[in-house]
Amino acid sequence: MSETEAAADAATSSPTPAINRKKEIKLLIGSLLLAGVLLVGIYAIWNYDREHPTTDDAFLQANFVWIKPQVSGQITDLSVSPNEAVKTGQVLFQIDPSKYQQHLIKAEKQLILVTQKNVADQASVNAIRAQITEQQSAIKTAEEYAKGYRKMEKKGAASKLGAVSYEDALATERAKLL
Repeated sequence: MSETEAAADAATSSPTPAINRKKEIKLLIGSLLLAGVLLVGIYAIWNYDREHPTTDDAFLQANFVWIKPQVSGQITDLSVSPNEAVKTGQVLFQIDPSKYQQHLIKAEKQLILVTQKNVADQASVNAIRAQITEQQSAIKTAEEYAKGYRKMEKKGAASKLGAVSYEDALATERAKLL
């Protein structure tokens, strides 16, 4: 090879690496842009599917809250529509109160009866307390008579049989209290 050919080869080979380098950088930037666009597209599709679920077999994976009332009965008023978002404390439906009103009336009548029985029982307790007070007075009187008659018997002013009679009356009054 001559010098001129070597120079020609050198002249033709030096611009080739620079052009190849620029093509490689453009290809790399294009690939990165394409990969970025693909990732953004995949994310957008995934996010859309997550926010707008669809199904072929009518089963969705979603948040449901089952409502179980504390009482059972016929629903008379539905305040919300299906799939409507609700807030805490919002009335969802009304249950027919007639069955529970009947139970309330029955319970109020039973309360009146129990209250009347309580009043009657209190009156009985008061009557028994009065009887106890009366009986305690009778015992006190019988004790005084027996004590006085014993003193009279010791002095010889009364018979022993009379003292026994008053002691017996005192025992009878005490037995009535028990």
